[in-house]
Amino acid sequence: MSRRKALTRLGLAAGVIYAAPTIVQLDRSANAKTLPSPCPPPSGGKKGGKTKGCN
Repeated sequence: MSRRKALTRLGLAAGVIYAAPTIVQLDRSANAKTLPSPCPPPSGGKKGGKTKGCN
């Protein structure tokens, strides 16, 4: 492979990598979900009623 062909391929690959986030536009809203905690609130919970795994 010639040097010119290798540099052309490298340049095209760099262009694709640079433009990919704009073209693909990932939806990250699905990753922002928060799950409710199984632990009671620190001040409003039952006295001594700790759930398994809660500190």
